[in-house]
Amino acid sequence: MMGWVWRGIACVVALTTAVAAVADSNSSTIIHPGLLTTTPHWNDTAGNRIEAHGAGMLYDEVTSKWYWYGESKKTSDLSDHGVNCYSSASLAGPWTFEGQVVHQSMIPVPTGGSNGPFVIERPKVIYNKATQMFVCWLHLDTAGYKFRHVGVFTATNPVGPFTFIHAIQPDGIPSLDMSLFIDPVDQNAYFIRSCNNAYTGISRLSSDYLNSTGLISNHSVFEGMALFRHPNKTYYAVTSHLTGWNPNPLMLFRAEGATLDDPQWVSMGNPTGSPTSFNTQPTYVVTETDKNGKPYFVYLSDNWIHGGPSGLIDASYVWLPLQFEEDAVVLNALTSWDLSDPFAPPPPPPPSPAPGEGGFPVGACGKSEGGASDCCSTTVEGLRPGLKFLSPMALERVRAVASHCTHLSISLACPSLSAFTEASENIAMARRYSFSASRKFDSWCSSTATFMILSAMISLRAHWASVSPGLGACTPRSLFSSSIRVRYFAAFSRYWSRRPSSSSYSDNLNKISAASKYISRAAW
Repeated sequence: MMGWVWRGIACVVALTTAVAAVADSNSSTIIHPGLLTTTPHWNDTAGNRIEAHGAGMLYDEVTSKWYWYGESKKTSDLSDHGVNCYSSASLAGPWTFEGQVVHQSMIPVPTGGSNGPFVIERPKVIYNKATQMFVCWLHLDTAGYKFRHVGVFTATNPVGPFTFIHAIQPDGIPSLDMSLFIDPVDQNAYFIRSCNNAYTGISRLSSDYLNSTGLISNHSVFEGMALFRHPNKTYYAVTSHLTGWNPNPLMLFRAEGATLDDPQWVSMGNPTGSPTSFNTQPTYVVTETDKNGKPYFVYLSDNWIHGGPSGLIDASYVWLPLQFEEDAVVLNALTSWDLSDPFAPPPPPPPSPAPGEGGFPVGACGKSEGGASDCCSTTVEGLRPGLKFLSPMALERVRAVASHCTHLSISLACPSLSAFTEASENIAMARRYSFSASRKFDSWCSSTATFMILSAMISLRAHWASVSPGLGACTPRSLFSSSIRVRYFAAFSRYWSRRPSSSSYSDNLNKISAASKYISRAAW
């Protein structure tokens, strides 16, 4: 059973992660979010990787183009950091590189007593109709993040040249993560930021957009903030916790108040349902229109450290449609989606390869120590409904581990798979475990693999009593040893209830490792 589950997961991953760059070769409306380390990076029209992180997005009605502003390549040398700009007629691309429109040489030194080079993050550009100027605000800081200013720049053209206006601490408050928002109803412009990482503050901008006019509301601290307003005039904010480059559970807030002067934010939870939010952090929300002319919102985010094997330098982009349901707002982990039909159901998966085909080895069919058959015949199709509850990242991690763990290539196929399809809630719980495993156990090949699959099995423990005898005949008896299962699960629970800095961290990690190794020896 264990090897069979493993082969099924590897199969699904192989079939669902063969994706292209941002624009589909046959369409300019298909987006492929960079959810996985195997997702190709998005390239511009010259074939170079797009480097525009912490993005701000502007649609210019004169040119009928989107302008994507973002941080340049995340190198360790700040001297080449700036704001890159790309343009496209469609959010799906193709994107043309317009150049680095803000760079270090534009910032006079000393600025605020600092001689640079500066950290330049989260650039946002908005258009002021009264002054006919494009105004850029960005987080301007020093390497140790002690400067905590905002840099303000202006231009008469969306691609520049931009001119440095000043570096300020809006309303006299040290500023870090930040964003801008133009209210589509009254056209007022707002600045939202982390105030000295103590709380989140919102200020209205001056009429020329070059200054703030005083703090109008505040909230407990968060970052990666993106404000937007529903056509029903309700304000929303999608944000993240403060965990550096590491992903964390998103927070979505809805305003009960009629204005941002008194928003009365109400938490709507995590729209992804994932503790790592598909490895993303929000940066902006824009409005798009589907093929029927109906507007919807697109969540723009960064996959900072899980976009490739090299971590931050491989940072990628995850853009997903925000789906408003009756009592919730949902983000789904889509490996591709269509701008013209954002909430269309995904196409049916390709047929599963027969055992022994498609590069998935088949274990020898023989007799186990107890005389039961080690190999039963079926296909992976029966497991697919259960696997849909696992995230693409968890599946991708399983695939990566499987490719390095030869002892997991045993292929056992068992007929009684209804337990997986009947236990969606339990599998959803297992998905959260898989996410955690993929983050914390990436260097432990055997432990990670066993942990992911065993966690799913443990979460279905209420169903084992009702499964057919055929399943037991296909499963190494020791895998379902009650004492091992309980011991493993208990260690797992204790481990995840404490932070890594806890004194019990190593102890519980060792217990999990020992249980994994025991199970591996006994089961295979």
